[in-house]
Amino acid sequence: MQIHIYGGSGMDTKNHFCDFEIVSARLLGTLSNLQYGKDTIANYRRILKRIGTYMKQHGYSVYSKDIGSRFLEEQLNKGPLSASYSRALRSVILRLNDECFETHYIKRHTEESEKPPSRWSAVLADYLLSCKQKGNHENTIKNKYHFCTRFLNILSEHGLQNLSNINASGTVHACLQLTDKGAYIEIRQFLAYLYETGVIYSDVSRVVPHYVRPFKLPSVYSVDEIRRLEGAFDQSSAVGIRNYAIVLLASRMGMRSGDIVELRFSNLDFKYDRIHFIQQKTGNEQEFPMIPEVRLAILNYLKSARPCDDSDIVFLSAVAPYTPISTSAIRTMLKNAFIVADIPFLGKKHGAHSLRASLASSLVNDAVPYEAVRKILGHTDPRAITHYAKIDLENLRLYALPVPPPTGRFKAYLYGGKQNECV
Repeated sequence: MQIHIYGGSGMDTKNHFCDFEIVSARLLGTLSNLQYGKDTIANYRRILKRIGTYMKQHGYSVYSKDIGSRFLEEQLNKGPLSASYSRALRSVILRLNDECFETHYIKRHTEESEKPPSRWSAVLADYLLSCKQKGNHENTIKNKYHFCTRFLNILSEHGLQNLSNINASGTVHACLQLTDKGAYIEIRQFLAYLYETGVIYSDVSRVVPHYVRPFKLPSVYSVDEIRRLEGAFDQSSAVGIRNYAIVLLASRMGMRSGDIVELRFSNLDFKYDRIHFIQQKTGNEQEFPMIPEVRLAILNYLKSARPCDDSDIVFLSAVAPYTPISTSAIRTMLKNAFIVADIPFLGKKHGAHSLRASLASSLVNDAVPYEAVRKILGHTDPRAITHYAKIDLENLRLYALPVPPPTGRFKAYLYGGKQNECV
């Protein structure tokens, strides 16, 4: 059931009413057809149930966009929610609204991005253009736009009207208001550009705080665990054949999930057994041999499991509509495989990147030179691979210093003496 109420100049989207049970079932069906993971669909179902309860409590018999907004506002006002749950609530409401309006599926909803103050938008545009001309990747440009926009809006909120009047105190205060301290390096580069081009008269980039992200050891798994993971896929089914080929690309070739989902037939050279593609993260060209296991897995998928579809994308969903598989689908698939293979992953990452890290760790442990490992993974920074040395335990043992014998009060304490005794 749908009830359309039109205003004088067109439809009032907030008063576009739908049968909640029908659009909920349709939304869950859409997610299932697009091969969303079981956990994701279960989360959607739980939130939809809460929306239904909310509607009954408030006497709403049909759903509308306005009701969805009221439900969301009530949930957010109940108390502090985790960032992931807040995003899930918004995602369900947005997709429910899509089903209500019978809008075509949108891969990812994004809120309207923040815009810089109009008086400084041209300056920011010139800076981003200079970054692009220096070869910065598109995603890097987006990050610079986001952080610099937030910084400029904070300056504007503090009453700054002319950028040339910016001072050290205002710069530091604006930086401290940024929630992501990783933005500092982007702000520092932006301010240095403004000084070099004469937009500001003082080099206030020098007062931007320095921030070093805390180092985290990469999540890695042993060679035996990776073999068990690869063996967890049921290759008697089309989905299992596809997922096995995908996991080999990550575990044997070190490909990122973003590159796997974008892999095209033009990237595969079966004549010379090569894979070549442009890395999504870095924009750099990558090429390496297609090892026999990977070659056989991909050919098996293409011949016996891939749907008959004209898409140039290699890996597609197993049911219609045959859309390219998503990175979230790969994450869910790998999580299920870890469970089937009975590999402990509590507190560790268990996505495609962990397989990539495990490959790097295995190569380093086998004494493969860092430079060779860096090229295999497609890192551009020569230092990027060195953190894997921190988990190369066997080689680190060679450089372990002997433990000095205890002396003084500590020795006395160890051997039963009093802590205040000296020997």
